[in-house]
Amino acid sequence: MQIEEIMLELREQGVIAPHINTWKALSGGTVSTVYALISDGEPTLVVKINDPKTVRFESSYLRAHEGNPLFARVVYIDADYRYFVYTYQPGETEYPRDRKAETLQSLVSEVINRSIPMVDSSDFGYADEPSASWKEFLMLRYQWAQVTIDTRLSSADHKLAQQLIYSTQDQALQYLLHGDCGVHNFLFQQGQLTGVIDPIPTIGEPLYDLIYAYCSSPDQLDTETIQQAVVRMEPKFTIGRDLPREVLIGLYYRIATCILHHPQDIEQYMDAWEYWKKRR
Repeated sequence: MQIEEIMLELREQGVIAPHINTWKALSGGTVSTVYALISDGEPTLVVKINDPKTVRFESSYLRAHEGNPLFARVVYIDADYRYFVYTYQPGETEYPRDRKAETLQSLVSEVINRSIPMVDSSDFGYADEPSASWKEFLMLRYQWAQVTIDTRLSSADHKLAQQLIYSTQDQALQYLLHGDCGVHNFLFQQGQLTGVIDPIPTIGEPLYDLIYAYCSSPDQLDTETIQQAVVRMEPKFTIGRDLPREVLIGLYYRIATCILHHPQDIEQYMDAWEYWKKRR
């Protein structure tokens, strides 16, 4: 759909005022198209266009977190799930690297500890393509990462990652997770975390979102940085979890992502991999 067509629909539905007739394109995900709607020279609403399944799950995730100031508020969802509209969140996308520990602690307190239990669900993993178990979801991610990493890690390292996944708990928690909870999806004002955007709704262990955030930047990948956040988590999210194992699994996935999108960071992630192997 064209944004002009969408804005006409939104006016007809009474979602936006007649004077809102200006928009600007924003950077979106790999398949989404995103526009900010401008009122009095300032962005006020966001229109996000994607495939219907993605629109349905992403808008549902945001609605489940309505009232949390770190998330946008859904204003309108197209009946056919072609797009949805939510409030614009101000903030800078530049991540303050000197505040990683504080960012992770805020994430735990304001997002992860408020994760919503999926009481009636039997699914795990990505909400739009669910797996039968948490371990199966982790193994699907492993298979993708193994091919991507290839010889950048040794066969022993690949086997280690696989064994770590096999050793995860069979009875996993089922909570609604952000799923793409990295610094690239955080907004900041004066160094403080003020927004979390672009979820890929996922069902599983809340610790996954924290590990994802921790591994999403190559700096401060030490035990102290993450421990300061882990101790703030609800005990039910961490009891029986082996932190070095969980971090190594997260780093394995991140090394693959790094090879594809951030090759300049690969050496720091390789150093972190060796660092965490020594802490098993």
